[in-house]
Amino acid sequence: MSFQAEVLNVFIASPSDVSDQRNEIEVAVYEWNSMYAQDMSVVLLPRRWEKDVAPAYGHGNPQGLINEQVVYHSDIVIGIFWHRLGFPTKTHPSGTLEEIDHFINEGKDVLIYFVDQDKKYDSMDYEQAGEVQKYRKKYQSQGVYHEYINGSQIKNDLYRTVQKFLAKNAVKNRKEIIDLIPDNSQINSTPSIDTTHVKADVLDHMYLEDAIDSGIYDFDYSDNDGKFGINTWLRLFDTQWSRASNTAIHVYAIDGICEIGFNATDPKQLSIDVTEDNFNFSSKARTLKINEVVLFRYDDNDSVLVKVLKIEDRMSGDSKDRLSIEFIYFQRPLMAE
Repeated sequence: MSFQAEVLNVFIASPSDVSDQRNEIEVAVYEWNSMYAQDMSVVLLPRRWEKDVAPAYGHGNPQGLINEQVVYHSDIVIGIFWHRLGFPTKTHPSGTLEEIDHFINEGKDVLIYFVDQDKKYDSMDYEQAGEVQKYRKKYQSQGVYHEYINGSQIKNDLYRTVQKFLAKNAVKNRKEIIDLIPDNSQINSTPSIDTTHVKADVLDHMYLEDAIDSGIYDFDYSDNDGKFGINTWLRLFDTQWSRASNTAIHVYAIDGICEIGFNATDPKQLSIDVTEDNFNFSSKARTLKINEVVLFRYDDNDSVLVKVLKIEDRMSGDSKDRLSIEFIYFQRPLMAE
């Protein structure tokens, strides 16, 4: 059955001593498509210079030809090294390094692997091997380094990379339409609880590459046993609440779904600056006052930080049971650097 999908070009960059691994990576990309392409509406197209670069008469810069035909048009790079860097270009110690630098400078997704298999000493270029170790340390400090194991590892890493790519594009698209969405001050006290998102003030000081989504919801916490789903651009997050008063609300961890953490140091901070280290996850239930925050921690490194904005309670004389919350969704753990 046919399906619509976004096509992402995955460029495989490497020197000549890792031809077996290049082949394994290409196979892994095709296997990734079989496993995930239809569900994620993304197809990965492996690109290799020896297969995808056409000769050009009179072109005096072979690396420039590779860049123009393949590198500049690719979305993700998978770089792999063993004991060689490759041949130098006009601007870099090797063509592979030039290709990887392009992706880094363009802010594109980069996966770099180093093979740790033994090599016969009589065939080793010690000068090249020493340079490889320098770049191993460099890329490790940049957070793009992986030890190469097998094709299954590549598929798992690509899955996370595609998730991140989709998340970044969701945020980019959201930035483009955010000025068309009403400010918080214009929100009715009983807005719809569908997928509508609002312009949260926190967007002015958060890092958008870390925060996937943010907004405000207003809902009846007495419905559905207090369960409410925070619907973000990428997925739905289950939460559960119950009555306390019109100045406080109970919030609960959900077994097998999420933990909840309370920030005793600064219980009102709704910001990218918070770290998970500040939160206590020992309790399965908390009572939050107005303006206090709770951190919902889900699987797959998803975290949702929620602040209580307003509580209405019929038992306290209000006309209805309503809870207004503001949230920030992160697709990473909020860990200290």
